[in-house]
Amino acid sequence: MNIKFLLNINATVVIEEFEKRPEYDKIKGLEEQVKNYQFGYTQYDTSINEQFNRISEQTHDLVKKATNFFLSKNNKTDDFADISFKFDIDKMTDYYVNSCQEYTDFSIQLPQSFKDKFSETEQNLLKVTLNVVLAFPQGRLGNYSEENILDILINIGKELPDSPEKTILREYYKYRKAEMDTFTFPQNQVLANLIVFLMKLQGHEQINKMLVAKNVLHKQIAFMFYGAYVGFANMPKTFTNVIFDSNNEKMFEFTDNYLFNNYLK
Repeated sequence: MNIKFLLNINATVVIEEFEKRPEYDKIKGLEEQVKNYQFGYTQYDTSINEQFNRISEQTHDLVKKATNFFLSKNNKTDDFADISFKFDIDKMTDYYVNSCQEYTDFSIQLPQSFKDKFSETEQNLLKVTLNVVLAFPQGRLGNYSEENILDILINIGKELPDSPEKTILREYYKYRKAEMDTFTFPQNQVLANLIVFLMKLQGHEQINKMLVAKNVLHKQIAFMFYGAYVGFANMPKTFTNVIFDSNNEKMFEFTDNYLFNNYLK
């Protein structure tokens, strides 16, 4: 008989006999303690995690209550923002009905308040970006992907004349493709809002955090791009509750009048 085979049998018998002894249980206990120490787990972790989760829930409730309080105070205003954007709804209807897959000029007209704040170059960038986002929205593309972001950048670049703004977008495109190691965040506020939207278009909370972190002005621009991209039906309640939970009847009337006077006749 093979000597190696016999040795294996004998070793197995010895191990099985040893596992029946109390010393083995002590060693197993020490082994578990070593594992817990190695991975930073202690007997108190469960209790700590429970306390942390409880504190997190309470903090969330406090934030929610504080938000609702300020909404109830601030959303009684009747000083509403200028939302008099206009676009050719027939062009847009034809575009979606015919399942077009290319850039389309939807004849966007900006509110006077935007014309007063931004240069012609910035207004053109706004219009081109809105056209591109409306032409290639999330609803058409499905869940966003890196390829989708690059396609949006490419189509914006195709429609812009040579300019410093186009150069910045080209650099950002290369940065997204890892062809450049760094990217200098733009000072131009329209471009800044556009870059934040492209970086964080997976969610409005991420957009808002980056806008605040970068101290970007005219934050409504980034959310305008976000709304055009995801569409009203896909907007999360945490984004739209600021309006619908306000109980501001004047705000509802103001919005309804705009929609029915311009698009729902």
